[in-house]
Amino acid sequence: KLCNVLMGRELARQLQGGDRPIPVIAWSPGLVIPKSPEGFFRTSRQENPIGLALFSFVARDLLRLTESTSTAGRLLSALATEQTFAQPGFAYFSNHLIGPGRHRFEPTDTSAEGNDAAKAEQLWRLSNELMTQTCQA
Repeated sequence: KLCNVLMGRELARQLQGGDRPIPVIAWSPGLVIPKSPEGFFRTSRQENPIGLALFSFVARDLLRLTESTSTAGRLLSALATEQTFAQPGFAYFSNHLIGPGRHRFEPTDTSAEGNDAAKAEQLWRLSNELMTQTCQA
């Protein structure tokens, strides 16, 4: 997540001052644990099926701390299509848990590390060098 935030920040900085301001958005949909075998936890499900089943039951079904895949998809769709999110520059949105089964999707400040412009530039530069080397190989 930190790398996505830093790359977004650096992209927004590089796009600054262009003819047409472009929004750059990073986001967190919240904890999403689908009941299907797909998704972020698919490796954990293979390595520790009992542990993940227990964690999923408690987090998703008992305490209702997770978000559904359909809601996460709707949030991403809104970010991509709704004008309310189309502000120039960098923005980070998070789906905050405000109570069992209740979330609020809102702009959020990132950590101090996520605000580090020097780290963002360094990550961009190193990624660019790696991609250049890979493409030349």
